[in-house]
Amino acid sequence: MSSDTHHSKHSLHPIRKKILGWILRVVLAVLFLEFVVYFGSNIFLAEYARQKVNEATEGVYLVEFNRINFSLIRRGVFLNGLVMKPVDSDERNEGQTLFDFTLDEVGFSGLWYDFADNYLTIGSIYLDNPNFSLDEPVQKGLKKPSSLKKDIVSPVRLLEEEIRKSLQQRPFVKLFIRQIEIDHANGFFLKFLSKNNLEAENTSLIVKDINWTENSDWKTPFNAQAFEFNLEKIRYPLPDLVHKIQASKVFISSSENVIDVRNFSLMPDYEKESPTYYEVHLDKLLLGNVDMNQVFLTSNLEVDELILNSPDFKVLTGKRSINEGDPTGDLNEFIQGQLNSISIKELAINKGRFFKALKEDSLRNRIELEELNFKMVDFYLGNDSLKKVNQFFYGQDASMVIHGGKLFLGDGIHVFTGDRIEVSSFKDELRVIGVQISPLQGQLSDHLIKVSLEEIFLDEIDFKNLYNHGLLTVGSLDVLEPKVEYISFGRPEPNSRQSSVSDFIIGFLDKVSIENFRVDRGKIQFTDERGNKTNDIGFDEFSFKLEGLEINPDPSLPIYEQFISKEIYISLNNYLLKLRDNLHLFQASNLTLDSKEEMLQIENLSIRPESQELIDLVLEKTGKTAAIDFFVPLFRADGIDVQNALFNQNLIVEKIILPKPKFSISVFQKPITSKKSPQSTEDIRELLLGYFNQIHVDSILLNQATIDFQSLGQSQKSRFHEDEFYLTLKNFSIHPGDSSISGKTLFSEEIDLIFNNYFFNIAGGKYFAEIDRMNYNSKEESLVLDGLTLQPGQNFRGSIALGLDFPKVDLQGVDIEEFIFGNTLDLRKVQVREGEVSIGIDKMVKPAIRSNGVSRVAKTINRIEVDSISAQNSYLEVNFLTNDRVKRSVQTRFEFLIQDFTLDTLALDKNEIGTLYSSADLSLENFEFALPDSIHTINFSEVSLSQESDDIVFKDFSVVPKNHLGNPGFPVVEARFEEIGVIVNDLEEIVQQGKVDVSKLKLSGAKVQVFLDDTIQSRQLIKKSESPKKGLIDSFLIRTINLENGSFEAFLKSGKRIPGISFPDLDLNLDNLDFDLLGSQKEMDLSLLFSTNPRFNLSNYQWYNQDSSFRVDFGKIEYAQGNLSISDVLIRPYPGIFQYLREKGYQSDVISGPIRRIQFTGLDLKEYVQNRNLVLNSLAIEGASIDLFRDKRVPIDSSSYREMPQKLMQNARIRSDIGSIHIKNSRIRYFEWSSKSSLPGGIIFDNLEMDMAPFYLRRSNETFPLDRLKIGVKADIMGKSALKLNATLRFDPISSMDIEFELDTLNLLDVNPFLEKTQFMTFQKGIITGGEWSFELNDDYSFGQMKLGYSNLKVGFVDSLTFENGKGKLNFYGFLANLIAKNNNPRSLSSPLVKQEIYQVRDKSRFIFNAWWRSTLSGLKGTFGFGKVKVPKAIRKEEEGSGID
Repeated sequence: MSSDTHHSKHSLHPIRKKILGWILRVVLAVLFLEFVVYFGSNIFLAEYARQKVNEATEGVYLVEFNRINFSLIRRGVFLNGLVMKPVDSDERNEGQTLFDFTLDEVGFSGLWYDFADNYLTIGSIYLDNPNFSLDEPVQKGLKKPSSLKKDIVSPVRLLEEEIRKSLQQRPFVKLFIRQIEIDHANGFFLKFLSKNNLEAENTSLIVKDINWTENSDWKTPFNAQAFEFNLEKIRYPLPDLVHKIQASKVFISSSENVIDVRNFSLMPDYEKESPTYYEVHLDKLLLGNVDMNQVFLTSNLEVDELILNSPDFKVLTGKRSINEGDPTGDLNEFIQGQLNSISIKELAINKGRFFKALKEDSLRNRIELEELNFKMVDFYLGNDSLKKVNQFFYGQDASMVIHGGKLFLGDGIHVFTGDRIEVSSFKDELRVIGVQISPLQGQLSDHLIKVSLEEIFLDEIDFKNLYNHGLLTVGSLDVLEPKVEYISFGRPEPNSRQSSVSDFIIGFLDKVSIENFRVDRGKIQFTDERGNKTNDIGFDEFSFKLEGLEINPDPSLPIYEQFISKEIYISLNNYLLKLRDNLHLFQASNLTLDSKEEMLQIENLSIRPESQELIDLVLEKTGKTAAIDFFVPLFRADGIDVQNALFNQNLIVEKIILPKPKFSISVFQKPITSKKSPQSTEDIRELLLGYFNQIHVDSILLNQATIDFQSLGQSQKSRFHEDEFYLTLKNFSIHPGDSSISGKTLFSEEIDLIFNNYFFNIAGGKYFAEIDRMNYNSKEESLVLDGLTLQPGQNFRGSIALGLDFPKVDLQGVDIEEFIFGNTLDLRKVQVREGEVSIGIDKMVKPAIRSNGVSRVAKTINRIEVDSISAQNSYLEVNFLTNDRVKRSVQTRFEFLIQDFTLDTLALDKNEIGTLYSSADLSLENFEFALPDSIHTINFSEVSLSQESDDIVFKDFSVVPKNHLGNPGFPVVEARFEEIGVIVNDLEEIVQQGKVDVSKLKLSGAKVQVFLDDTIQSRQLIKKSESPKKGLIDSFLIRTINLENGSFEAFLKSGKRIPGISFPDLDLNLDNLDFDLLGSQKEMDLSLLFSTNPRFNLSNYQWYNQDSSFRVDFGKIEYAQGNLSISDVLIRPYPGIFQYLREKGYQSDVISGPIRRIQFTGLDLKEYVQNRNLVLNSLAIEGASIDLFRDKRVPIDSSSYREMPQKLMQNARIRSDIGSIHIKNSRIRYFEWSSKSSLPGGIIFDNLEMDMAPFYLRRSNETFPLDRLKIGVKADIMGKSALKLNATLRFDPISSMDIEFELDTLNLLDVNPFLEKTQFMTFQKGIITGGEWSFELNDDYSFGQMKLGYSNLKVGFVDSLTFENGKGKLNFYGFLANLIAKNNNPRSLSSPLVKQEIYQVRDKSRFIFNAWWRSTLSGLKGTFGFGKVKVPKAIRKEEEGSGID
């Protein structure tokens, strides 16, 4: 049976040989036939084909070619060197378009003809380097229309028409072409599609699925399914003959409806005349959803959305030509003769840059935009006049957001800048944030202006009118808090024209119309060229509102025609004006002018001589006779005609009110009339008429006025003085023809006066009271005292002096007879408003003296009894005498209520404050207390004191230092507290003993800054040189402190922040503290502080290393009972990973990442603070997600040296005793960027856990307590395969360690993300079934062995750029590697696991983890069969002698 089988097998061989032989014969025959036909066709059929083709053109074209070849296999015809030229263009058919083209090569392949259906199919047409030119017929009897109005006929349309005509003349009308490919189509694009305009390189065109089987209208170019263009190095001049387009690459696809342009540029030719030059640069121009078929058929480009990212725009404006046909700068000229229209539904520009300037003068009307974000709808270029009506920059509406905009104003001197500019024609709004107007450096002018403000907002703007006609129409413009500096260079001539607002907008706007223009709280400074404040004119803060404002920037018009406003409101603060007499200064704290209310109001108005020393000299030079010193706190004019006053210089006023004015008139020559008549009225009249043609006021009211007139003539001197009087002037008028003394007094027809003044002594002359005005009402039995002051009298000898200043006091239930005749003031109620109280402690006082020097006998009041006294919105001041120096220790606003008040001589002699009243409640506001150290001042906004409660709550408490230097050796504290709760001893003990005892202090919302000395020697000097001072408060004892939501920062007095001492969110509890804040002779004992068992919480703390290259953020730190918990920790290089490596300059492992929680248990905080020793029971780290990054593109630091961990622990900077260290639920990701890789590779160790116990750190001069340390680590590689590590660190001279690894099952494909980007290799398949390896590592090398099981190992190499599987030689290298590699371990089913040696020399510039990895890698190479390690004989002998297997 076996012999039959053997025979049957061999009997089949001849049949297979025969079949194979026939197949070979057929193939050779076909190849031979292909060879004969391909080369024979050119020899035998070339001339015949040339003749037939020329006959087919009917004498219109002459066709030539170099070679023709037929192919049976490819079913095609191939021609080389094809040329087709018109024989005579005049002999063409009517309306026929002629083509002239040449081809290097043309090929028709995949030909198939269906005789049944008369259907010809061409698989592919290949054209190489075509060169087309188009010759259109001329229509006789018609003039060539304007190119702007004529719709453009696409060359594609013309070629289609000729093709359709040719198809209709051929018997086979059904033609289908699957693909036409044109390669090297530079000439095709240049001469055919672009009419000799487009220049490009490496061009190609592909047309797919051309269906010429039907005679119906073609809806796509050539009735093709799709086409694609590829062009490189494009240069396309635009029809305006000034600009051209350049691009490095263009891709156009009708199937994807996309136009993709790379490195797009629009460049002008500055040598050619044009009113506008546009320059645009863009990395990528992408037009999506474009109907390319429509573009080529109708020359209308319609785009749904166009987004330009980071373009650069530059626009230069030149001289506008008046010749017809010259470029106008209109963008429609860019498409003239090429496209009918361009329509973009949505146009967006992101982060663009824009620059616009004049071609001749770049510093006038210049615009610079650092970042432009622009959006527009319905962008249109074309000939449709309806779509171009009322456009806004060729679109219907647009909005833009600009960051960093600059506008060089029309005067050529100033520049307008804005940090953020928002423009929207949708909302008709313009907003500018961070506005600056500043002069350019090096520009000269008689004045310069600097303006800065946070924001400008313009509403209801007609942007289309602004763009088309240069007319800015604004509904409202609000400007808040501008800051203006007006710098003048020399005083201008009186008749010289000054620059106005219109100069700024010349060249930008033709007219400005603002319905409501408001400027609020502006700041202005008038300075000279040296920066000094000028005295000619000035005001600090200004506000104004203009309604119906119109600005016509025409320099030929007068200023009041350039600037027109229907209503005017002006407010000026601290106004200063030097009057035209060159003697007096006009000053006011506020000047308000309102044309709508017909009101002028001036606060703190004064008219005084500029220099008292030069009065005589100025009067002699000017011929004047008198000097005026006038002051009024409030000047108000009602019923003023503002328009008449401003434009006609006629001041017509209904009423003027002047409360408390002060007049001082000094005449410096012999008077010519009686001394009661002022001799300076003529000077006043001339001064007022210097500003107005005439002045008329119906009534002038002066309340509480003071006048001082004195004549200082050489032969006769006189003086007239009155104060506190009321004055009414009626029909006040001044005209140029009137004399100042012609039948009028003070230029008025009627005057009314009232004088009031009253004063008396209290308690036998111990106090002196003075009343400005006293009004008694008998019906209400009330006495109203205006301006009551109380001062110590000549007989006062006490140590506590009381001073009162009450503007108004209401006395109810007054016995007027007892007050006048019995020297007793007995009443029911006293109410005080806005009073001032001064108390002097141990202060020498002087008796009260009348300021005007008038002697009058004072009335004496011996006793005052009042049932209740209340004060509201009053002021308290406490002064004391120390070291013969008067100090003000307390200043505050207060309100109080006192019951059963009695004041007599006996109570004042005893200085017993408590006997003056039965009960009192006190409320203090805006309190200020100066501490005895003369550096710090305590302030708070509000506190309430009552005899019924010991709790005191301070609002807005602050400690403010005079400066941050203070006294040498003592810290300076600056603190702010939202609220402070205090339980303190009573007021009597504080005053008598000078001791404040705070039993409990609760601080909320504290912000504390401490400034310390740079050195410590200065404190010892201050102790020796100065003795302690005794102040009002000598002891400030604090027993318990509770701090909530506080912050603390420490600085050196030089201003430098102390690193690491910045606590932004701190909670603290200190009990039994007993610390005296003012005890300068002792310092706080830290042991006492820790004995109080402190507790604190700290949030949002940041720590920097010594060179500030790394920052650690702590989310929350909690300490209590010796346990410290830190949560939400973030470690990262402060400047960023790559910036850190660039600054470092060499390779380094960069660590970053968060840690969820770190727990210190049993922390000895006292030991750490006093001795800098870290002692704790255990340290637990949980939830760490650490990233390690190494960039091998950076050079290696050859000089670096990494110690073994044992050496680092034995030579640490601090001493540490930690019972155990635990890490759990953590993760480590290692990223490495290879020197030749384009991306980094990474590997992840998830579910990381580590145990280490105990852990010690010692300084170099200390004995280390351990001989070995054990570490256990568990982790999952890539979150899948378990890895265990056990390490034993021995503290011997060579710092050796034993390392043991144990690995579970691992799919080698999981580590490909690391290997393919660092080693450019990948595991195509393979699984590690388990493994163990161990080695001993010392400071020089590692030695051990590996036992690793795996199966189906297959490796490959990847491309270093794309990381795709390698091809070519990389594929061959992978094939060789797999031949060399051992695919399995064990090598066979019956053999055991193969063990391999581990040997690696330690790289001492890298840390220990690198040595572990390199040692493992040496074992892997041997296990996988890529070469065993070569162990030096001396080391092998040494290790084998030591007993290592």
